[in-house]
Amino acid sequence: MIPDAITWGTLTLYQECAQESPLGKLAVAYVIMNRSNKWNRPVSDIVLDKYQFSCWNTESGTRLFLDTISSSAWRECHKAFVTAYYAILPDPTNGATHYLNEKLTRKIRGGTLPTWFKEANVTLREGLHTFLKV
Repeated sequence: MIPDAITWGTLTLYQECAQESPLGKLAVAYVIMNRSNKWNRPVSDIVLDKYQFSCWNTESGTRLFLDTISSSAWRECHKAFVTAYYAILPDPTNGATHYLNEKLTRKIRGGTLPTWFKEANVTLREGLHTFLKV
């Protein structure tokens, strides 16, 4: 069976932000949908783009846990993605197309943030993530 858009989105949320608040999950879901809508590309293409959602990168270990998703974690991520997919609630990111964990990114990059990070483009800070409209 080939996963559909909602399954791809839910799996991505689980790996990227399962420990975040419901608002944090919804915000990540909207980033996926904002990209999909803006670039007219399927959700699967968006989440699997090289180096865009780190959970799908070759070196990421989060995929090892996909076989052990609890039903409650699945429901939370699924609810957030369906909400964004069908635009049931307003986009809390105000159109963000990118997000990152500033602290982790600085650690990985030796103290710097990517060139696309501009404080003026920040639309939301929620939990560990900063959302930007780039």
